[in-house]
Amino acid sequence: MDKLLITLLFLTSCASFNKSGKKSLLTVELKDNLYANQDSFERIKLLGDVMFKDYPEQNCSKDWNKTVHGLKEKILRTKENVARALVWAQLGDCYVLTDEYKKSLYYYDLALSSELKDAKVTSRIYYNMGQIYERAGQLGIAISYYETSFELGDPTYLSPLKLALINHNLGEFALSNKWIGRLSKGYSQSELVRFIEGVNYFHMFRPNMIKGKVLGNLDEKSNSRALLNLALRMRNNVVVDDVKRDLSKLDLNFDLHLNFRNYLLNN
Repeated sequence: MDKLLITLLFLTSCASFNKSGKKSLLTVELKDNLYANQDSFERIKLLGDVMFKDYPEQNCSKDWNKTVHGLKEKILRTKENVARALVWAQLGDCYVLTDEYKKSLYYYDLALSSELKDAKVTSRIYYNMGQIYERAGQLGIAISYYETSFELGDPTYLSPLKLALINHNLGEFALSNKWIGRLSKGYSQSELVRFIEGVNYFHMFRPNMIKGKVLGNLDEKSNSRALLNLALRMRNNVVVDDVKRDLSKLDLNFDLHLNFRNYLLNN
């Protein structure tokens, strides 16, 4: 079975500070983590998919050190519980960008145990916690957090995307497409969403659904459409060597496309 993998960034708040003269909190390793996350953000934006058109800026990464110093000073001056909770949430956001997950979870726990009632912020926290536990391989906990994020009205729709991908990788293709159906309500024109749906139908041996529901919603020149057409040719017992030659000719850069092509070439 193929694995559909995509690196999605953690969601962060819009806090920023302009204080100077503070000792850097970033080691060389933490800077590398931050730069890697910044690079992932740029690559996601370059996809040009409508789902990521309004992907939130990673503001904490612009000047991580100043932002964290400013937030820690702010928490010392803040007495009101809800305001403190928002600062704790922002600190948690900053630490996920440097992969300091224990610190992130600490601040997220403080925020969630307070009087925080902002559904967007709470949804963001649960989504980020889902990513932390997914990266740790604890998928059961991750799924629970993604579902909670979605139930709270995740405005980014990234939580159902993660749930679709996790269930696909677990071989639960029908359940994956259930989450794709929810994604489609917000992103009916997303090539990414349609491609995942098509790959799920391929594994469910439902070629008519690919032909009737998916291909018509993909640009004729898109790699997503080309890959799914070649997958159908392979399934229809067209000369496999010819299909594999055509697959090898595709100029692919997107992780999900590369993963599916590798699956087709090796099966």
